[in-house]
Amino acid sequence: SIRPNVTLNRINNYVFFNKDQKATQADGEAFMVIPGLKFSVNLNRKMFFEADAYYTLITGDGKDNFRIPEVLVNSRIFYESPMFDENMVVLIGGEGRYSREILADFYNPAFQQFFIQNTFNVFAYPVVDFFFNARINRTRILLRMNHINMNMMNQPGYFVTPYYTGLRRALDIGISWPLFD
Repeated sequence: SIRPNVTLNRINNYVFFNKDQKATQADGEAFMVIPGLKFSVNLNRKMFFEADAYYTLITGDGKDNFRIPEVLVNSRIFYESPMFDENMVVLIGGEGRYSREILADFYNPAFQQFFIQNTFNVFAYPVVDFFFNARINRTRILLRMNHINMNMMNQPGYFVTPYYTGLRRALDIGISWPLFD
């Protein structure tokens, strides 16, 4: 299925922290048009592909106060199937995220606030994860390898905001086992 969508925002009197880390109110308005597309397809009976893609266009006198990636894409391909006489459902696949480069806001941990900056470019970088989920009755098991493409690109990692690196390769293990009926 394909589900297009669009978000329209008109923002005025926006308060933000400027590059001097002082609270400032924007003089002009900002207009955001964010068309998006949600896409899902059943590749065969048990293999699925899902994707979300968004394009952000910001105009108006206050547009420079917003640091939002122009392009953002999330996708997931997975296999889902019941096993062992349908007593266990298995979901195994990969997930990817990509956003275009941006002059992202700096983060000040002392104030716990983001503020505008014009020097550090957070480059575009795709992140790929692998996951395995299983459900046995009400018990859920999760194995997830985050950032499996680390050290496979020109850059060894990525930044989410200036000088704050994104998640390195890590294995997440989880179990949810309700002990009540």
